[in-house]
Amino acid sequence: MKTQSTEKANTIGNTKDRNINNPIDISTLIRMQLLLRNISQREIKEELDVCDSAISMFIDGKRKSRRFNKWVFENLGIAI
Repeated sequence: MKTQSTEKANTIGNTKDRNINNPIDISTLIRMQLLLRNISQREIKEELDVCDSAISMFIDGKRKSRRFNKWVFENLGIAI
């Protein structure tokens, strides 16, 4: 008989259910890395010369930017 925790553990690696069972998505990963490295969104905004709201939209995936993606890869080591 499987327990609930065993069932959950078995589904975490399942790519089909990844969004449901794995709470860490790309935006959370980026935000965590920014906190760990003590980098503010304002610093990114000034470096990329974009408006304040753009950085949040890039992080949340609501807008796309090649420059932001490149910055994230170079500074956080995360490929988007």
